[in-house]
Amino acid sequence: MDWSQATADEIDRGFDQFGGLHAASSAELCVLIQAADVGQTWMSDGARSLTDWVAARLRLRPSTARQLVSVARRLADLPVLSARFASGDLSLDQVDAISRMATADTEAGLIEEALGLSNALLDRKARRERTLLPFQMSRRLTGCVPCGYNVSWMVPQGD
Repeated sequence: MDWSQATADEIDRGFDQFGGLHAASSAELCVLIQAADVGQTWMSDGARSLTDWVAARLRLRPSTARQLVSVARRLADLPVLSARFASGDLSLDQVDAISRMATADTEAGLIEEALGLSNALLDRKARRERTLLPFQMSRRLTGCVPCGYNVSWMVPQGD
């Protein structure tokens, strides 16, 4: 199609269509990365790591390859998120952020919440959740609360 002659509606539909295809393609790449990771097929090429191998095979920057490998590994335990990604409903950046926060029990709710957020806000939420998780886990497991700025310094509640 000659996009220079397209109407605003046609351009909007084009973005929706190709954005979904891009997301679905990224999801399929993650499935391939999972297979290469499990089978360790990347080792036979002499690569130092799966990330290096993905970067070379797909001609990507190391940071992009690292994102794909990290997402692929996290998606192995997140079937709902994997399915929504494969359908083109969610972009790689959205899936990256959601998968940093989600468990199999929480992924569906996080997906719905994420659909209403910008990627910048979603990334901030993921960073905050990742930071709070050690506090939540240590408090739940030991009955302790964080003390001061050093997150490894914990004191029992009530002291």
